[in-house]
This record gives sequence, structure tokens and C-alpha cells, in this order.
Amino acid sequence: MRLPPENLDGYRLLLLGEFYTLRYVNDRSVRLDSVENILYLPDKNPRERLVKWLKENAKRIFTEATAEKAREMDVEARSVSVTSARTRWGSCSQDNSIRYSFRLLYMKKELVEYVITHELAHIKHKNHSPAFWREVEKYVPDWREKRKRLKSMGAYMEVF
Repeated sequence: MRLPPENLDGYRLLLLGEFYTLRYVNDRSVRLDSVENILYLPDKNPRERLVKWLKENAKRIFTEATAEKAREMDVEARSVSVTSARTRWGSCSQDNSIRYSFRLLYMKKELVEYVITHELAHIKHKNHSPAFWREVEKYVPDWREKRKRLKSMGAYMEVF
């Protein structure tokens, strides 16, 4: 993985585990071409526009996925928000508000699902006790391997 250069045109960015090539265009909106795996960025303020687009999409995707998984786990999150955190993929507060780093959007869907499950399990268990890990394991039997993979992806916390 290489960190993005100043000029993003041609940079390859991971989105849900798939590489997309960033291309500048003379347009005002960010557009995703999932057939050609190209993410078109406005040539004016491309970095700022990209981060805004990433945060908006992370919020939408993670909110929907959290609601779906919460129904499956029979828990209820108070709220879901997206942050710019660089040290953790997600967190669950005492009042069951869940936060995800927008950078989780770079990870494969199964790693995103693990993080969502992990945070929702904190609604039942506010710690990392054996009971907490048993709860996670009910929904993500291979959580140990996924946790290890996420830890190895820490460099992605530096991307944007």
C-alpha cells in the first residue's frame, strides 16, 4: 500500500476491498463507475471532495449494515455516526452510540461485518470478557482471523 500523492489522478484506492482508480474530471460531483472500477473526482478540490464523498457513503453503508445486523443480534444501537478516527475502526459508547472511522470503508465487506458485529456485541457486554467474545463468535465464527487481518491493515488508517 502506498499513501496517496498530492496529485490523486491515477491513485488506486480500496473501497470495500476492491481497487478503484481515481480520475480527475471537469465536473462538480464525485461519480463511481463500478463496472470500470473508476472513481471520478472533480478537478477542483479533489481531495476535499473525495473525503466528503467517503464520509457520506460510509455513513449510509454503515448505518444500513448496522441496522440489519442489530436486528439479527436482537440489539438496538442508539445512533450510528462516522468519524475521522485513525486509531480504531469502531467504538460503542456507554449509551450504545456506535461510531465508525470512515476509513473502514476501505476494508472488505466481511471485515466491515466483523467490526459492526464487534461494536453491536458491546451493547450486551461493555467489555472484552469471554462472554463478549462468545457473543461475537455466534455471528462471526472466524472472528480471530478477521481481527488479525484488520490489525494488519492499520496503515490504511493513514489514507486521507
